Amino acid sequence: MKRNHFPGIFITLLLAFYLAGARSYIHHELKVQLSPQDSALQVTDHIQFPHPPQFPVHFLLHAGLKVSVLTPGVKLLVLSAKP
Repeated sequence: MKRNHFPGIFITLLLAFYLAGARSYIHHELKVQLSPQDSALQVTDHIQFPHPPQFPVHFLLHAGLKVSVLTPGVKLLVLSAKP
C-alpha cells in the first residue's frame, strides 16, 4: 500500500515560504488528480508571488516525486538528494 505524501508536501511548502521570510501572501492554486486504482497522485501547483522574490525560493519535496517546471525561464535545481 502506497502512502499519501500530499499533506506533508503541502505543509512543507507553506513552512518553506514562512521560513524564507515571505512578508506578503503567496497565492497557491492547486489542481489535484487522484487515481486510487493506479495508486497515483498528480498535482499542479501554480504559485503567485505578490512581488518578485528578493531571495532564492527553495522547496523541500519528497525525493520520490517526479517534479517539473511549467513556467518558461524558471529553472529546477536539485540542491541535495539522498539515495
